Amino acid sequence: MLSYFSVLLALIAANRTGIHDADSDGFPDAVELSTAAERRSFREWFTWIALQIAYGKLRVGSVDDCASLVATSYREALKRHTFRWARRHGLSAVPPIPDRRHYYYPDVPLIGKRIFRVKTPPIDSDNIAEDFGESATGEYLVKYNLQFVSRDIEDAAPGDILVFYHGNSRMPYHLMIFFRDGLRNMVVYHTGPGGEYRIIPISLLNRHPDPSWHVTETNPSFIGVYRWHILE
Repeated sequence: MLSYFSVLLALIAANRTGIHDADSDGFPDAVELSTAAERRSFREWFTWIALQIAYGKLRVGSVDDCASLVATSYREALKRHTFRWARRHGLSAVPPIPDRRHYYYPDVPLIGKRIFRVKTPPIDSDNIAEDFGESATGEYLVKYNLQFVSRDIEDAAPGDILVFYHGNSRMPYHLMIFFRDGLRNMVVYHTGPGGEYRIIPISLLNRHPDPSWHVTETNPSFIGVYRWHILE
């Protein structure tokens, strides 16, 4: 784990040399997963972890809504997945998923444990710590950590996030993690405080009696498929 002193030195060095953000998405280039192998590994771990949490097989901290499921799965996906990690979370073995990244949480370049952007870009090189936090709400995930891809579900890739917005709700943003089971398009999500996990095919979701939950381009409450900035 990075010490406070080593994080401080990294921030000082970054401020001296300038923090590079070639695509201006608010994330330092050093944090982004730049190779196809890294991106594929992250997607597989992210979706697998979300499913294990939903099945009750992987023990984590408090997950009581859709945003905390997404954020927790993201954080765990960025870790090094050793046998010790598996035992800590109640697993008997580590799945055969390649663990390919050029960093591992909490040793994330420049930002350490503060892996979620919580302010509008650009990066403030003089105070990068205030741009990022250790957690994020659904709104902050959508606005600062994910980027819009499309409103066509055919453009989704495993590990992308489907975002719904219900303006009259106490928690207007609702997030679902997209994955595939064979040829079926699926989602895993949490229904919210006091609710439950659900793992269902999108074809079933599209038969929901409330059309505001349909994954269609004609549904104004479905604002689209989103993708993590570190994958772009």
